[in-house]
Amino acid sequence: MLCQNCQKNEADKVFVGRFAGRQFQWHVCDECLQQMWRQAVATGYGETFRAISGWWLGKEDPRSSGES
Repeated sequence: MLCQNCQKNEADKVFVGRFAGRQFQWHVCDECLQQMWRQAVATGYGETFRAISGWWLGKEDPRSSGES
């Protein structure tokens, strides 16, 4: 599956979340995930990103597609 963010790389990470009572999944590549992390930290939302995604820069085992 291609990354739903860049549409170029193979997606190997997945975000699973809930919004308005519905579950969603967002499949991203490692490059986009790191870019999203940098943007979250730069805007002061690093801890929020970490809490929502379960991932942060330096975490050894990021989630893979199909894991929640």
